[in-house]
Amino acid sequence: MRASLANTLWFAASLPEARRFRRATTQVADAQTRLLNHYLTVNRDTDYGRRSRFASITSIEDYQQRAPLTTYDDYTDLIDRVANGQPNVLTAEPVQMLEQSSGSTAASKLIPYTATLKSEFQRGLAPWIVDLYSHHPELKHGPAYWSITPLTEGRRLTPGGIRIGFEEDSAYLGPLGALVESALAVPNLVKHIRDMATFRYVTLLFLLRQRNLRLISVWNPTFLSLLLAPLPNWRDQLLIDIANGTITPPAPLDPDVCRRLQRRLTPDPHRARELGDSNGFENPSGLWPRLDLITCWADGPSATYARALQQQFPNVLLQPKGLLATEAFVSFPLIGKEGSLLAITSHFFEFLPAPAGSPDP
Repeated sequence: MRASLANTLWFAASLPEARRFRRATTQVADAQTRLLNHYLTVNRDTDYGRRSRFASITSIEDYQQRAPLTTYDDYTDLIDRVANGQPNVLTAEPVQMLEQSSGSTAASKLIPYTATLKSEFQRGLAPWIVDLYSHHPELKHGPAYWSITPLTEGRRLTPGGIRIGFEEDSAYLGPLGALVESALAVPNLVKHIRDMATFRYVTLLFLLRQRNLRLISVWNPTFLSLLLAPLPNWRDQLLIDIANGTITPPAPLDPDVCRRLQRRLTPDPHRARELGDSNGFENPSGLWPRLDLITCWADGPSATYARALQQQFPNVLLQPKGLLATEAFVSFPLIGKEGSLLAITSHFFEFLPAPAGSPDP
């Protein structure tokens, strides 16, 4: 009941932004120009804005000349100043935190997050959520597992006192994040477990307790495959913990984290018996009879692993994710459509011409 209410309210709260996105798709150039002009105006008196002479930019061509393509290395000195507590360096808005990228293509980077950047992610998330729940309304009626931000290394601060990393994944989910969190199958607190085996055990413990699990959202399909891999070895202890409402992970938990997680657990012998009578520990498709959708990367290097995951869950829709990164919400998928839509209300985008001889998109 709680999950249904939380998801229904999240859907309703996302509708205005989804309509705004739909209107923007009919006037893409205007929507993108308005975004760019807004960013230039509010940040023209920052150190970076003055260096690039934002105040005198009157066109997209001006912007492209004053702010040519750059890489993260071009910003390291500026981000160091942000980390040391200096304001008004890259943005006029205060930097609330620095999020550490996963380092999938290079060494990990620290990305400054402002309230605006978080809202840009939420603007991209809204039309995706509305599309998901519109085509699969059953998703609203049960909990979901969202793995969003990287696992933490404990509470860390920069020399200037700025937090590194989101405290909670629900911070990505907008003003209703706290409400949506109540519908999550796995508490956000689990991401603070630093031992990987213990993280996987506790995550599985909470997931297995959710017979009504409807949606799994992860980044890399191998994350979910590796999460499920120890199930046969941990079967007996997981069943005992589910039946008794206890936590017995492979390595000791931080006492405070353990106490807080323990409050979320109650004995559930019925679910333990149901799982024990199934073959789900060898064939995970039987663990969650109402699981409707898994979303993960499924293109490029991830394609092979996504196909293997689909074989594990043959009756579950596997939706490829769009391009989401720590730095930006670039695109999102739609049910029944190939490819992804550019999140044109989230950021201003530029594109290089396709190399000669490359296939048409």
